[in-house]
Amino acid sequence: ARTEWTPLAEQGFARAQYNVGVMYETGEGVKKDPNAAVKFYTLAAEQGYVFAQYNLALKFFKGEGVAKDPEAAVKWYTLAGEQGHVKSQYNLAVMYDTGDGIPEDNAAALRWYTQAADLGHIKAQYNLGLKFDNGTNVLEDDETAFGWYKLAAEQADGRAEFQLASMYDHGEGVLQNYEAAIGWYTRAAEKGFASAQFNLGLKYDIGRGTPQDDGRAKDWYARAAEQGHVKSEYNLSLLDADTGTSVREDDRFTEEWRELEAEEKYKNVAFKPDFQALVTRPGRSLSRDTVQWYVIERLE
Repeated sequence: ARTEWTPLAEQGFARAQYNVGVMYETGEGVKKDPNAAVKFYTLAAEQGYVFAQYNLALKFFKGEGVAKDPEAAVKWYTLAGEQGHVKSQYNLAVMYDTGDGIPEDNAAALRWYTQAADLGHIKAQYNLGLKFDNGTNVLEDDETAFGWYKLAAEQADGRAEFQLASMYDHGEGVLQNYEAAIGWYTRAAEKGFASAQFNLGLKYDIGRGTPQDDGRAKDWYARAAEQGHVKSEYNLSLLDADTGTSVREDDRFTEEWRELEAEEKYKNVAFKPDFQALVTRPGRSLSRDTVQWYVIERLE
């Protein structure tokens, strides 16, 4: 491959320059050389080769083979994003959203998230859903949030499946529909999301949207409890004691239990490294498990 692409790269063919850059980055047929990779990516990127622009942006963002330079990363992400490169659009959105090496720019973040989401980028769709759900730097809009969550959920994103289930559960942005909520909770729960497992257990526990079923309730509570979900541990103990009550109905969810809940650390953090922060939306119905996961995936 080296003998094939290097002469073409030296003649100025952008695709060949990009391919030689990849060879130096990966060590395919040559010794790894980050500096040489940056050199050839730059040659191709300056000719408008979108994949080289994206890779060059990553190099500047990470400081690999070149001094770390977030502003240069933004420059090359922007050029690639303007050509419709969806990962560049998403990474730009995250940089503007978090102020990672550059000043925060909420309008730019929203614009680039939307462009990426319109092209089907799951994490962009989910982040937009969460922004409109929580009113984060945008006007709170449950219907818009529902629409973005639904697009991500239809691509099997577990976080979006959980949020969509919650909105069906409480009639936020959509007509209340317990059966639909159970369907989406189940999808998220099967992926290991403790909050979905808890809510699903609660549905079977109290028989809302489905026939009451202690066995299924215990099963889902147990799965969530194994991840340290305190409310599930509590409800499971009540079912085992055959009290016929749940965490939302029983005043014995004492301060001690609440302290445990405040300290709980879901294993979802290890299960899905994308999860960087917990956010809660003030004013939500107390019947909703208030833990929501916000994805911040810095690079792709």
